[in-house]
Amino acid sequence: MKTRFLSLLGASLGLSLALAAPAHAELTLLNATAWQAQYAHAGYDSLGDLPADTVLDGPLQRQAGRHSYQVDSTQHALYGFADGQGGMQLTTEAVLDRLELNSFSAGVTGLAGWISALDLFGESRERVLLQLSLTDVLGASFQRVLELSFEPLFVGLHSTVALQSISLSVLDHGSLGHISYVSPSLGGLWLSDGQDGPGQNVPEPGALALLAIGLLALGLQRRNTPAA
Repeated sequence: MKTRFLSLLGASLGLSLALAAPAHAELTLLNATAWQAQYAHAGYDSLGDLPADTVLDGPLQRQAGRHSYQVDSTQHALYGFADGQGGMQLTTEAVLDRLELNSFSAGVTGLAGWISALDLFGESRERVLLQLSLTDVLGASFQRVLELSFEPLFVGLHSTVALQSISLSVLDHGSLGHISYVSPSLGGLWLSDGQDGPGQNVPEPGALALLAIGLLALGLQRRNTPAA
């Protein structure tokens, strides 16, 4: 599977974006290579211990190496699809809900993960627009619209100030139109304060290709439509 990375309009990845906040906090968007260089030993949470094909009550208290965090949705209901490699694609149960990450342990300045937009069957959909919203501990905020394809999108973030919260929400359901069920999904999460020892590195594109083959071999996992 080819790896697709977040691109900034009119600028290259890695450009530091000044945020309107005290102390001139800055946020840098990183592709997998840049993330590897910046946070080679970040703590990792595969989400693989979560049960698949089950509604999960939020919030979930999670651990990525020595870093803790919380994942939830505004409806406090999450859903997991097994990825066939011991990991999980964690998404929201309710349509138009927002996936939220917060309550990071002190000092976390780096975050990365594979982001997708999944339908009722756990399949990725193309031309879906997601909004990424971030707030740091100084109250500075940042928003970026992500355009997704069938392939997972790697998003890495480096902040000069500790992170407070991050959310993902659907702006446009893309090729399926407004009648479809598409929700934001997180496939594994890396966290770091820049002082981590040896840990989990970002999977290489070849590993992702093997993952895709494994998913095809497993077939589709059907999911029940949420109650109206």
